[in-house]
Amino acid sequence: NIANVSYYYNYDNSDTINWKTYFIDDLDNQLITNIPPNPIREGYIFNGWYKEKECTNKWDFNKDIIPAKLYDNEGNYIFKETIIYAGWKSK
Repeated sequence: NIANVSYYYNYDNSDTINWKTYFIDDLDNQLITNIPPNPIREGYIFNGWYKEKECTNKWDFNKDIIPAKLYDNEGNYIFKETIIYAGWKSK
C-alpha cells in the first residue's frame, strides 16, 4: 500500500535528514487520529502542522479530514497525496 498522507520537515539543507518526509499515514475520508510526535530542528521551535509549505493555515486535527480515496472506472486507485508541513520559529 502507498501512504497518502505525508508530513514534511519543511526545510532544506538539513544534515540530519536524507529525506523530507518525517511521517506517513494512509487514510480514507477521515480525521487524522495518529498524530506524529513533534519533529526537532536545531535552533528552531516547532510551531505546529500546516496545510501549505508557507505555513499560513494550521492543520486542525479536530476538523480537517483527509479526502476520500478515488478510483478509476476499472477500480484502480488514483493516488493523491495530502502533504502536511511542519512550521518553525527561530529560537
